[in-house]
Amino acid sequence: IAFFVAAFLTQVSFGPFYTFFSIYLAEHGYSTATQGVLWTVGVLAEIAVFFLSSRIFRRWDAARVLMFALLSASVRWLMTALFPDNTPLMVLAQLTHALNFGAFFAASMQLLARFFPGRMNGHGQGVFYGLSSGVGGVVGALLAGQLWRFGGSVAFIASGVIALAAADIAWRWLAAPSA
Repeated sequence: IAFFVAAFLTQVSFGPFYTFFSIYLAEHGYSTATQGVLWTVGVLAEIAVFFLSSRIFRRWDAARVLMFALLSASVRWLMTALFPDNTPLMVLAQLTHALNFGAFFAASMQLLARFFPGRMNGHGQGVFYGLSSGVGGVVGALLAGQLWRFGGSVAFIASGVIALAAADIAWRWLAAPSA
């Protein structure tokens, strides 16, 4: 249950990014070409994590990778909210997409294989996609739209808090060392 709640909250936290990021960048004076570069940086970083994922999981447990990915998402959204005019920090924030999405997704697949072994894996993935990308994506977009009335920074700060809550859940119920 904790895994699914964390996955749901993760996608909620991505709401302002998926819905309004280009608009937010334009509001802060970024050209469409620079916006494209920032989107590309994030995608290339994500691909790199997928390429390296087998090495990552030989070294670190998926639950800890998931928790770290969620912590990095919180930092990313707060950086985006607080420093939108600082291009180097925005590039750094986009590079963390490797962790926020790439490592999150790869760790999620590892955890689904653990929680739903064999023939049950497809069922686990169905619940995962339905709750995270489906319901979480819709709730995130709706919440972002409501918060956007108060400014993009407010929406991204809320995303940072939501991602931090997801990281806390992942730590407490998935990654914390046994007592």
